Amino acid sequence: QLDLEKQEITLQQVALKGGGAKILRDANGAIHLAEVFAPKGQGKAPEKITATGTDKKDEVKPWHLTLKTFALQGFHLALGDRSVSPEIAYELEDLNIALKDITNDDKTPISFNAGLKVKQGGTASASGNVSPGGDRADAKVQITRINLKPLHSVIGQIVALRLESADLSTQLQVDYHQGKAGPSVKATGGLGVSGLLLNEVKTGKRFLSWKMLNAEGINFGLESNKLSIKEVRIVEPGTKIEIFKDRTTNVAALFQGKSTVPAGKKSPKTAKPKRDAAKPLLVTVDRLRIDKGIVNFSDLSLVIPFATRIHNFDGAAIGISMAPSSRTTLKFEGRVDDYGQVNVDGSLSPLQHKTFSDIKVVFRNVAMPSLSPYSGTFAGRKIRSGKLNMDLEYKVENSRLKSGNKIVLEQFTLGERIESPDAVSLPLDLAIALLTDSQGKINASVPVEGDLAHPEFGYSKLIWQAIVNLITKAVTAPFRALASVIGGSEEDIGAVLFEPGSDAIPPPEHERFKKVAQALIQRPKIKLTVLGGYDLKLDGGALRSLQVRRALAQKLDVRLQPGEDPGPVAFSSAKSQRALEDLATERGGRNALDDFQANYEKASGKRVKRIGAISAFLGRASEDQDFYEQLFEHLVDIAPLPEADLKALADRRSKAVVKELASQPGLDRARVAAGKIEPASEASEGNVPTKLDLGVR
Repeated sequence: QLDLEKQEITLQQVALKGGGAKILRDANGAIHLAEVFAPKGQGKAPEKITATGTDKKDEVKPWHLTLKTFALQGFHLALGDRSVSPEIAYELEDLNIALKDITNDDKTPISFNAGLKVKQGGTASASGNVSPGGDRADAKVQITRINLKPLHSVIGQIVALRLESADLSTQLQVDYHQGKAGPSVKATGGLGVSGLLLNEVKTGKRFLSWKMLNAEGINFGLESNKLSIKEVRIVEPGTKIEIFKDRTTNVAALFQGKSTVPAGKKSPKTAKPKRDAAKPLLVTVDRLRIDKGIVNFSDLSLVIPFATRIHNFDGAAIGISMAPSSRTTLKFEGRVDDYGQVNVDGSLSPLQHKTFSDIKVVFRNVAMPSLSPYSGTFAGRKIRSGKLNMDLEYKVENSRLKSGNKIVLEQFTLGERIESPDAVSLPLDLAIALLTDSQGKINASVPVEGDLAHPEFGYSKLIWQAIVNLITKAVTAPFRALASVIGGSEEDIGAVLFEPGSDAIPPPEHERFKKVAQALIQRPKIKLTVLGGYDLKLDGGALRSLQVRRALAQKLDVRLQPGEDPGPVAFSSAKSQRALEDLATERGGRNALDDFQANYEKASGKRVKRIGAISAFLGRASEDQDFYEQLFEHLVDIAPLPEADLKALADRRSKAVVKELASQPGLDRARVAAGKIEPASEASEGNVPTKLDLGVR
C-alpha cells in the first residue's frame, strides 16, 4: 500500500522460504559468513556511497515505512568452530523466524517468534519483543534437550575428560534494557542438564555422571551483579576418586598439561578492568539437593589395593553463598558398601572454610576387613574381622583446627602379617587386647589439633598419629592403661610387693588384687602371668636371718610349727648369749669365737666381757649386749644360702598371687598363671616386687 499524501508505505508480508547459510570460525578465531543470501557474483568491491549535505530549508517530511510481517521459513544454518580440535559443529534445521510490526518510527516494538531443530538433537524456540532502536527487549526462551556432546572439544582443552553425553533444557524469561549507566539484563526461570557422562580420556573410565541436574528459581541480574537459584537438584550423581601407586590422584591427572589457551597460541595479555574488580558475581543457592549419589573410591598406593563404594548418598546443603560471611548448613547420609552407613552434617563458610568450619562425619557398621589395605600398609597386619563406628569432627576457627574424634571398633581382630616399610613396630595384639572391653568394643577418643596455615598440615595424618600415640601409650605402660579402665586412675598395678624373705601377701596388696581382677574382667582378651621375683640382698639377708634364728630356737628348746617364724633374738638374755657363742663355735670352729672377739675389740676399742658357763647357768647375762648383736649379724652373714632357696621363695610368692587372684569373684582362673622365676629388677621402699605380665589369650 502506497499513500503519497501521508507519505506512507505499508507491506503486508515479506517471506523467504528455504535457503541456508554457514557460519564458520577458523583456526585463528576469525568468523566467516558463507552463502548468506549472497549472489554468485559476491566478492566484487561495493560502490562507495557518500552522503551529501542538505540545507535545513530543503529538509522534507520523512516517509513512514511499515512491514506488517517478515517470515523466514525452512532455513538451514550450519555452525562450525575450528579454533578447537576436533571441530565443533551444529546444524540448525527448519529455522523459522516471524517478525511483526517493523516500522521506522522508533516507537513501535517489534514482536518476534522463532523456532528451530538441531540435527544433533533438540529444539529451541523464543518469542518476545524488541524496540526498533535495540535498547529494550524481552523474550521467553525455551530449549528442549539440546545435545551438548559436540562441545566435548571445549572441555578437552581444560581437562582430560571426554563428554560422552549430556543435553540441555531451559525455560527463561529474559529482559534487556540499555540505560545511561550501561546495559541491564535480568533472567528468571529454570535450567536442566540430563544424561551427563564424562569419561577419562586416558582410561575411558567414568569420572562424573548424573541422571539429571535441575536448577529452579533462577534469577539473574547484570546490573545488581547477582545470580540466585532457589534449588539445584542432582539426581543419581556418580564420581570416581582414585589414588595411584605413586600417591597422585586421578583428579590431579586430569589437569596435567592442560591449558585454556589453544596449542600454538600465546596467552593474550589482559588489560586491567576499568570497573571495580573486587566486586565478583554474587551467587547464592538456597538449597542444593543430592539424590542417590554414588562415590567409588580406590587407593592403589597401599600394599593391598583398596576400594570402597559410598552409595544411596542423599541430603541437602542449605544457604550456599559466595558472600564471605555466609554459612552453609549440610546434612547428608549414605551407605558404605553393603551394610555400612555414613552421615555428614554441620556448617561451613564456602569461601573461607579455613576461617570457619564445623563438620561432623559419622560412620556406622563399616565392615573392617575391607580396610585391610590400610592396616596392612600402616600396621603390617590384615584385619580378620570387626565393625567400625567413627565420629569425626572438623572444627576450624581462624585457621585453627580443634576437634575431638571418637572411634569404636566392635569384635575387632587382626589377621596375618604383611610386609610394609611404612608399618609401625608395636605389639598390636597386646594393644588391642588392652583396649577391648567386655562387650568386645574398643572405645577410643582421638583429639586432633593443628594449624591449617602450616604447609605440612594434613588432617588424616594427624588422626593416624593420634591413634599411634594411643597404641604406644597402651603397650608401653600396659598396667596404667589397665588401671584406667576401673575408674580413671592410672596407677601402676603391675607388681605385688612382698616383705624380704616372706611369701605372705601383705594386707595392702589385697586392694591391688581387687583392682587387677576388675580390670581383667573388663578386658576379656587379656591373660596375666605372675613372674615370681626375689632380691639377692634383701631376701638373702632375711632368709639367712631366719635360718640363724631357727637354729638359736632349736638350741633354746623352742618348739616351732612348720614355717613358723621364731621371732626376734633376746640379746639381753643369758641363754641367748650362750646359744650364740655355741652356734658360732659349731659353724666356725674352735677358734672362730675368739677370732671374732679379737676383731670386735679392735674395731670398737673396748674389751668384751663374755658370758661364762657359770653365769649362763645362773642366768647372769653379759652387759656387752652390742657384742652379741654383732655376733648374730656375723652368723647371718656367713650362713650358707643356696640360690635354690631364693627361687623357691619366688615360686611360693607367684603361687600365692595366682591363688589370690583366682579367688576373685567373676575372674576366670584359667586367665591367671605362674610364670618363670626371675631376680627382681629393683626393690620398692625395702619391699621385693613380684611382677605381673600381660599377654593375649
